[in-house]
Amino acid sequence: MASQGKKCNSICVKAPGDRNRKPNAVSDPLSNVNRFMTIGQLDEFYNLVEQKLKNGERLCEDGWAEVGTGCYKLVNQLMDKKSHKKNCLTMGASLVKINSEEDNDELLGFLDRNDFRSSGVSDFVWLGVNDGKVEGTWVFDNSRPIIYVNWSNWDETSPINNDINNSARLQHSTGSWFRGHALEEAAAVCAKPMLPTA
Repeated sequence: MASQGKKCNSICVKAPGDRNRKPNAVSDPLSNVNRFMTIGQLDEFYNLVEQKLKNGERLCEDGWAEVGTGCYKLVNQLMDKKSHKKNCLTMGASLVKINSEEDNDELLGFLDRNDFRSSGVSDFVWLGVNDGKVEGTWVFDNSRPIIYVNWSNWDETSPINNDINNSARLQHSTGSWFRGHALEEAAAVCAKPMLPTA
């Protein structure tokens, strides 16, 4: 290749590096839970499972409850949002995502069936939604491509929407949503798709 009248007598090649190297989010997903979810690793796994289905019956694993078209598990411990996201990931799941009044009602029914109110641990569960990137634009956590939240149920007494209150929790006793900081504590519901029967 000639450049301004000069000739190149050699070709420079950059070494490609280790082609087998895994991104940190893949090699240590619990430490990099947000990145792992954002690059779609859990979604990729679910897609592989879906491709292997042959119109068979789908079930939830032991310890998981069928809710709508998915499986839910209550984690009735007070933890910050990221800790719950890590815990859900260890079970191949993510925080429950709500995008309709029906989803909201199904989650409340699930909490009722699990005697959530009488447990006394909390009246709140984390939702897998946030507006951390664009203030006021609520999306599902770590969704790629971005999935926008089309339905919400904000309580009139919820803290103001600002860059600090960029996560959401559902209050079981009212069924409404409250903005808050991801470092606050609440219980959680992990959710994942049903698996095929053997």
